[in-house]
Amino acid sequence: MSNYVRIGTSIPDILSIANELRGRGESLTSAVNSALSTVDGLDVPSTFPPDQFSDKFNETYTKPLDVGQGKTMPAHEAVKDGARKVGPGLVEVADFVTNVMWGYQSADEQGALEIDQAGGGTTGT
Repeated sequence: MSNYVRIGTSIPDILSIANELRGRGESLTSAVNSALSTVDGLDVPSTFPPDQFSDKFNETYTKPLDVGQGKTMPAHEAVKDGARKVGPGLVEVADFVTNVMWGYQSADEQGALEIDQAGGGTTGT
């Protein structure tokens, strides 16, 4: 049984979308880093001085969370860590799609050449 890929649009369209996704990932990374810098500047003890309101909040804010592989991290740090990964994740997906499309195009061109040559054609020679 053969496996094949059917692309319902053009490779350049997919590459354009991947490039846009990459740009959005880079922009998101920049925006998140800026926002986290602001948060870090505000996340000082004087922001949440001990009192009847902030004590309960601080318990939740700093509660250790399981972040996988047997590790824990304070809740507020886990949120920031996750936010830092979203933009680079988009860039990684975009790069993966781009590489796959270039590989697909190369395989498609090679297949067309081999079919042409098997039929006695002269395309590409």
